[in-house]
Amino acid sequence: TKYLSYAKRSSPDLTKEAEEKILEYYLQMRNVESEEMITVTPRQLEGIIRLSTARARLLMKDKVEEEDAERAIFLIQSMLQDAGVDVNTGKVDLGVLQGRPRSEVSKMQLFMDVLKSMEGDNKVAVEERAFVKELEKTEKFTEEEARNYIRRMLREASIYESKPGHYNRV
Repeated sequence: TKYLSYAKRSSPDLTKEAEEKILEYYLQMRNVESEEMITVTPRQLEGIIRLSTARARLLMKDKVEEEDAERAIFLIQSMLQDAGVDVNTGKVDLGVLQGRPRSEVSKMQLFMDVLKSMEGDNKVAVEERAFVKELEKTEKFTEEEARNYIRRMLREASIYESKPGHYNRV
């Protein structure tokens, strides 16, 4: 414990090489961004810097070296692959860590858009069978997924059953 309390007192400086390595990784991960994924944020950049600094402290270094940055990047990569993978797409998606994967958010948006278009301006109740068939036509939903989404949206109060087997948006 004395070792740790002594190590906590030091404040190693980030070397140019370590800074470049971290920035290179951060920019690389930012460029991966696509419509289907939420990528790294400045918060993760800060986390990499803090992990690098913590490793340098633990090893009693005066400077955070490139090796420390590489280890921190390795830790972040491992965390993303273990906890940040969208099970639906198999891709790294930080939305998973923030509650909902981006692929699911876009699927829910599609669900609501289809319902809205079927309701029309008069907000006519949409019959379940027709709604499920329309969702299947998008090729993003199977029949089972469509029915599961209907039940889920009912539970979340995003839609309501205006009469048995007919739905409207809230």
